[in-house]
Formats: sequence, C-alpha cells, structure tokens
Amino acid sequence: MEPRAAIAEWDPSEDRFTLRTGTQVPHSQRDLLAAALGVPISALRLVSPDMGGAFGLRSHHTPEHLCLL
Repeated sequence: MEPRAAIAEWDPSEDRFTLRTGTQVPHSQRDLLAAALGVPISALRLVSPDMGGAFGLRSHHTPEHLCLL
C-alpha cells in the first residue's frame, strides 16, 4: 500500500506556495500545478522528501494536490 499525503502552504510574504508530498516527478508536477493555478513556476515550491521505492505509483499527477493549493 502506498498512501498519498501532502501539506500545502501559502506564504504571503514571499508570494509563494509550498507543497510537500512524496512524488517521483517533482519538477513536472510543479510545472503542471503552476500552469493550472495560473502562477509562474517560481511561485510554487515542491518539496519531495526521500521516500524510497514507489514502483511508479508516485509518478502520477493527482487532483488532490491542486485542491490543496
């Protein structure tokens, strides 16, 4: 089982979102989320901690991340 978990934050002083989640594709996920939000890529920071193997299941984009942001 591979549960999905994420924490999203908005920092008004930096005018930037931060999403912390386990993903195998942080750069492409950041790019797609920034486009969906209509913000520049520099306004979205995606943090993916070391999580070990994932058998490819953490390389998909999920709507929950967009909802959190």
